[in-house]
Amino acid sequence: MMLNSWFGLTLLAFEASSVVHLRISKFAFGGEGALDEAYLMVTEKMDAAMEAFGSILTGSSSKDVIERYRELVAANAERLR
Repeated sequence: MMLNSWFGLTLLAFEASSVVHLRISKFAFGGEGALDEAYLMVTEKMDAAMEAFGSILTGSSSKDVIERYRELVAANAERLR
């Protein structure tokens, strides 16, 4: 079980790094789209953290929380491509 959590966390780290790359590229070009993305990035991070906190409080496993974060990261990657 612990191995699954670590594997999922490792995948999350790699997937998130690709989203960071996509966002940095967007920021580098500037313009209104970059400002909108910066605002969206901050609000999404706050929302995801609150969701994770709520999930943990209601008894979700770390694996469930990691899987949900991976879903959110995948959605961001798809939107930024």
